[in-house]
Amino acid sequence: MALQSDPRHAQIETFLLQAGWADAARRPLGQDASTRRYERLIRPSGETAMLMDVPPVEDAPCPPDADDERRNLMGWNAQTRLAASRVDAFAALSGYLSARGLSTPEIHAHDSKAGLALIEDFGEDREFARLIERGEETELGLYTDAAKTLAHLHTMPAPANVSGYGECWPILDFDRLALKTNADLFVEWLPQFEPCM
Repeated sequence: MALQSDPRHAQIETFLLQAGWADAARRPLGQDASTRRYERLIRPSGETAMLMDVPPVEDAPCPPDADDERRNLMGWNAQTRLAASRVDAFAALSGYLSARGLSTPEIHAHDSKAGLALIEDFGEDREFARLIERGEETELGLYTDAAKTLAHLHTMPAPANVSGYGECWPILDFDRLALKTNADLFVEWLPQFEPCM
């Protein structure tokens, strides 16, 4: 729980006020392995939205013109060409995909510099695993739909940049250094099993 004197707390409060959501109750969601944090916002009317909070704690993303030496000096995000959980990358990609007929969370407001976005709430427990557990969907059906979405994307030429919500983000190749960095991590984290007898 953020203290009222915490500068990040004040920044979020200002963002929500400017977005018209200052009256919403805030309910933190469970955190995953990323640096992003999410809160469900609930207005007195019952309307909901999601607050995406991306504190500026990650290494910078990869500049498009960076060579291997520079990327290695910059760290993981540059080596693997990750977007570093940047709100501007999320907004640009969301706008690009929705313009091509795909469903993405609508972005009601965002402040890329502050690392904050107010996005559409699709509802609780809508992840594939939860839908399958409740018997609302089948594993085959969900993953077939996901594969069809990927196939649809592959019918389009890969863009050099994506744009949306007033943001633009470069799309970089997953090149040899990115592949090597991820493969090295896999080998480092690979569980060591004892051979079966």
